[in-house]
Amino acid sequence: MNRYFKNYDTYLNNLTDHFTRQEQVSKLNKSFGVNAQNFFKQWMGNQFAYVITEPENENYASNCYAVFKTNGNKEVAKLLLDFATKINSKQANGDSIAEHFRGFTIQQIKAKSLIPMVFGESYEKISASYFVLMDETVVFANSAAALKKWINSILAGHTLSSDADYKTFAENTSSQSNLFVYSALARSLFYFKSI
Repeated sequence: MNRYFKNYDTYLNNLTDHFTRQEQVSKLNKSFGVNAQNFFKQWMGNQFAYVITEPENENYASNCYAVFKTNGNKEVAKLLLDFATKINSKQANGDSIAEHFRGFTIQQIKAKSLIPMVFGESYEKISASYFVLMDETVVFANSAAALKKWINSILAGHTLSSDADYKTFAENTSSQSNLFVYSALARSLFYFKSI
């Protein structure tokens, strides 16, 4: 992850709007006494994804997720809670509220556009930072309701790894990749139009 962030920062330095993003990140870090990028580096593994479960209309933000594999750090839950508490305590109505759902705890970091600030415009649809830790994966979404849909899908086995079409597709791909994209094209027209 250190190499990824270093390369990503180099890429951003060559963009014309880099300073706007950098100002936002600096403002977040200064306002809350945190370093957002270092927060993720503490617990992220080498896999992360941007997932859109239903991109079938123009407003699909409620179906967007940032999914991060952890690096095995046993303190992930504590790191997430500590970071959320630091940020939330400096917000009006900043109480950290945890919601328990089907054996998982859904919480919120009350920092607007945290995920896009750290990971770039690819994640711009994720403007809120509700999160849940599931085994060795941290999932961020725009609402607790979206995370409940995610949890229900995972527990019901409605995943790509159980989809016959995906399995056929995956058999013809490399077991390792830097960037992997899978899309149900017929359901993704609005997404492709947006980019």
